[in-house]
Amino acid sequence: NNNILESIKSNIFAKNLQLKTVYFQDNRLNEISGSLLTQVEAITFADFSNNVCLNATLPDTKITPEIISKCSSPITFTCEYVFDANNIYTCNASMDDITDENVNTINFVGKHVEGNGDEDVRRLLIDSQVMKFYPPKVLAKFLPSINIITIMRSELTKIRKIDFEPYSSLDTLIINGNVIEEIEANAFERLTLKELDLSFNNITALPEKIFSKMNKLQILRLDFNELVNLEKDVLPCTKKIKEFTVSSNMLENVDTGIVKCLLNANKIDFSKNPCIDFKTTDAKKL
Repeated sequence: NNNILESIKSNIFAKNLQLKTVYFQDNRLNEISGSLLTQVEAITFADFSNNVCLNATLPDTKITPEIISKCSSPITFTCEYVFDANNIYTCNASMDDITDENVNTINFVGKHVEGNGDEDVRRLLIDSQVMKFYPPKVLAKFLPSINIITIMRSELTKIRKIDFEPYSSLDTLIINGNVIEEIEANAFERLTLKELDLSFNNITALPEKIFSKMNKLQILRLDFNELVNLEKDVLPCTKKIKEFTVSSNMLENVDTGIVKCLLNANKIDFSKNPCIDFKTTDAKKL
């Protein structure tokens, strides 16, 4: 479970004749061999949920329908009006749609709560194992009033300036557990974010002054990336930062000037990084 498997060899169970249960959920399986289960007649339960399973050619066995039903849609968009489980529905875009940069429609699955429409949706959660780019035009068109966007388990490698510009009401952006490697300069310049979470990605370096103009920013999380350096002008020095975490990176150099921007913070985490030494007067104030 919870790995990045994309396929399974057809003979993987060949010598495990007594095997009864197999669990492969939360991977990236897009192919399941037809002979995978016929080798082991003892298997009575198999969980392949939260996979893509586009090329599943399973034989007709008693558990085949169960496996196929558990293979999730490659992309799931979950819309919320408010933080209330009774006001949630799913708006789907097919894989074919989302791989086209010019996608201009979304097929909504589920109904709005009576009296609400697209413009009332406040939160969007995207769980995708195949999405390689964010489609800003279509989502901003249909869901113009989004306050919170969460993107998880996608194939996004880059955050572009055009991706989130259309959202004038956006105050929380969470893009964690993806494969982000690059952030365009000025990617967040026109946003009024209060919270930005880019943890659990592959970011090795930050563009110069990337967060410095985010005057409303209060929470910034960069944990579990591959950052080596932090420059002094990376943060906005508005005294509004309440939480800054950059644990489990590869930090060796942190400009001491960054400390001046954190004096009002109540949570700061530099843990699990190589040798960092703050020998400044400002650091003692923390």
